Amino acid sequence: MAIMSVLAANYISTLADLAKYPGNYIVEQGNFIESSVRIEYEEELLTFRHFRWNIVDASVCEHVQSTVLARANCTKSAKRFFKAVCEEMAVVNHNSIFAQRMARMYCRAANRYQPLVAEIALADELTELEQAKVSCNAAIAAAAGDPSRVANRQRVCEEYEALRIAAEQEATE
Repeated sequence: MAIMSVLAANYISTLADLAKYPGNYIVEQGNFIESSVRIEYEEELLTFRHFRWNIVDASVCEHVQSTVLARANCTKSAKRFFKAVCEEMAVVNHNSIFAQRMARMYCRAANRYQPLVAEIALADELTELEQAKVSCNAAIAAAAGDPSRVANRQRVCEEYEALRIAAEQEATE
């Protein structure tokens, strides 16, 4: 058995149990009612919805709003969860259409779902020319709202222009 939390293993077991008890055939077999899932997997709370035998991609980890990195970690865990459920359900003989469709849904998500990828890295320090360009752009923006800053804009942008021309001359030599 793949490394899975007890809750995830219980969820898979519950799916198998649900398949044994036929309910409203049309609603159940068609999965016409959007269903929400909230489960802990790999010490991460996962939430997602499924409808008509498809995981709603935009719903995966939509509860995580704190940071992009936190959401990326959650969606990566969700991808591993989909794969684990697919693998576990693949070894079970499913006697019901419901269980077969549920297994296909998770296997499809395991293959198709693309988690959010985010990395945080320190930015490289700006060169003197890049810093001068940033300062010029800031001076332009400041002067647009305040005519008394036009002289400062002129001075800062002239410094940038002089650095740019010097850099171009060095590059051609």
